[in-house]
Amino acid sequence: MNLNKVVSGVLGSVTPREDIALFRCTGQANVKGRLTPTYAPFVELLAKVQSVSDEALKLIDRVGDNSKLLHFYLDGDWRGVFRPDGTGGDMIYARQQWWLINAVPEDFSHAGWVCVRGVLQMTGPAGVTYP
Repeated sequence: MNLNKVVSGVLGSVTPREDIALFRCTGQANVKGRLTPTYAPFVELLAKVQSVSDEALKLIDRVGDNSKLLHFYLDGDWRGVFRPDGTGGDMIYARQQWWLINAVPEDFSHAGWVCVRGVLQMTGPAGVTYP
């Protein structure tokens, strides 16, 4: 049962879902000895976006970190970082900013949803633009 989908209607009245674009990293290209990440065409999704709580920051030992972090709750299997598969480097474009997915704090992909943590980036990936 996808509990994220069940409660999204009620929670949406308080904080509605936001449009985001997810860019799935497909690997790297070697151009004249310089490695550059490559990305599949973006997928538009609706996400529940929340700031990361103080308790979560303490748990991940990033209390003194200057990074801006957000949690993105997504329907489907968008894990972004899955060490056994060697995947990672996925990017989200949301709120007119780029976010690198650096963790999956809640993996309920078997039930139809995941929560990914994004770290604010100063720039987007090279060669990738969002219309």
